[in-house]
Amino acid sequence: MLASILLAQAISLLFGYSTEQFKFSGGFSFTAGIFPAWFMLFLAPIIEELAWHTYGTDCLRQRFNLIKTSLLFAIFWAFWHLPLSFIKDYYQANLAEEGLIHSLNFGVSLIPYVILMNWLYYKTDRNILVAIVFHISAGFFNEIFLTHPDSKVIQTILLLVLTVFIVVKERDFFFKRDILLDCPR
Repeated sequence: MLASILLAQAISLLFGYSTEQFKFSGGFSFTAGIFPAWFMLFLAPIIEELAWHTYGTDCLRQRFNLIKTSLLFAIFWAFWHLPLSFIKDYYQANLAEEGLIHSLNFGVSLIPYVILMNWLYYKTDRNILVAIVFHISAGFFNEIFLTHPDSKVIQTILLLVLTVFIVVKERDFFFKRDILLDCPR
């Protein structure tokens, strides 16, 4: 995730964006109500991944191949985060203020993000720590720099390209449904 945001910022320089993006922000772009933003950057991924990957993703994976599981999960996660766009100063609310492109980018970015995270999760034999670290790094590295919102659009494009490459390279892994998981019905 660090490489993707730094590469996106570097590419944005070709379009006239400032090198200021590479400076550390010194703060966060959002608030989280009574909790400090840094607390949410670490706590939310832990709670979400413990719930979503140890139960939600595995249950979907019982019924669908990995690509369908990931796409369903990305859609669900977009709706999961939608109410936050109505809470003043939350990350999603700030994106809504930036404009439609940046709001849509968050939803679209969930597609490669979830596919990559699920790929890592299953490639590491369902190691929940990998999913948690991936989630934390996604939020953290997008917060520590003064990244222009348009650079985050570039990051989404880069992650989509990487995702397509991995899905094509590991076609069977994504499109075959050959995994049996314990999941309550």
